[in-house]
Amino acid sequence: MPTTEQGGITCPKCGTYNTSASDLAADECPSCGVIYAKAVPRSTIQNGGPRVGRTQAGASASKGKPSASLWWLVFGVAAVAVFAWSRANEHSEREDEMDADPASAYAAEATGPCMRAIEDQASGDTRFAGPLNTLVLTRGRQEPSGKLAYYGEDVQMQNALGAWRKVKFICTYDPTNQQARAVVTHL
Repeated sequence: MPTTEQGGITCPKCGTYNTSASDLAADECPSCGVIYAKAVPRSTIQNGGPRVGRTQAGASASKGKPSASLWWLVFGVAAVAVFAWSRANEHSEREDEMDADPASAYAAEATGPCMRAIEDQASGDTRFAGPLNTLVLTRGRQEPSGKLAYYGEDVQMQNALGAWRKVKFICTYDPTNQQARAVVTHL
């Protein structure tokens, strides 16, 4: 970069000092022929030469506020961190629940297969006492074989004459193959 001094300019290419340059933007170096306007932007020459040591970070810091891209970067990193933390926390809560009571942890998963197994035992129609005529598995235990046994009395079955009878059930659910087997007894 050429430097301007009192009434002259130093060539950015060869370093020759030119004192006859009256219009710095149009002159060229008498020694090597470089055109000053192409070597240095006009705004830099008119503003008294380049500022040395100023970086992009320094430029945005001098304005007093960070750039928008920096805010987006910070926001993106924070969002990824929150998402990763929530997924890790959710996974550990599921593991804790399964360790404490596997029957409760698999109750939602076992509901559909247990309902089908209980309905297969009926000679007529079946009604469940849960919301929207669904089975709600609230009582259960884990058997030594690893299967889960759910039991209750909140099911009604219709007999051949059309009368509804309340029944007890035991549904054995195997979480490895997601199959259920039900035993129904009449009250």
